[in-house]
Amino acid sequence: MKIGLTCTRCGARLERASENRELTETIDCECGAMYAVTVSTLRG
Repeated sequence: MKIGLTCTRCGARLERASENRELTETIDCECGAMYAVTVSTLRG
């Protein structure tokens, strides 16, 4: 799974590949901002 977001502080595009399912990923930007992204997938 790929996580992508835009930093609200500097505008940089942050992308990370994640193997976690239903966990929280922490993504740090080079400008010092930190984001916690909750990853949840539906299994069918």
